[in-house]
Amino acid sequence: MRTPTPDNPFPTVVLRHEQGGGKAHFDWFLAEDPHGNQPLASFRCDQRPDGPFGPAGMPLSRQEPHRGRYLDYEGPIGEDRGHVRCVARGWIEGWNRLEGQWTLAVRWSEGSMRQIRITFADDGKARLAMDV
Repeated sequence: MRTPTPDNPFPTVVLRHEQGGGKAHFDWFLAEDPHGNQPLASFRCDQRPDGPFGPAGMPLSRQEPHRGRYLDYEGPIGEDRGHVRCVARGWIEGWNRLEGQWTLAVRWSEGSMRQIRITFADDGKARLAMDV
């Protein structure tokens, strides 16, 4: 598995996924290669993972890997599953994968650099903490 660096970062994107009935959540996609050719690591969350949230972090729900096309896609999702629009883009400049935990260095498009830790539970749930 390749590792991103500041000179060879991997893209990441946050999409707002609006569904029928006014329901919405955020989908966070992380490329595992510089061009998004491999399936994307995928998380669902109620809050934007690039935005401010409390010191306790926030829950994430790990999803099945998605196609790389979601790095650049905005529009309807088939089968009446709503539509998505990009709310944030960034570059992963570091990614340390340990058993039960990932630590990432992400530079968001507005310029902020964040140190992010994702911890994984056995039940498939995850938790995100920022600036660790």
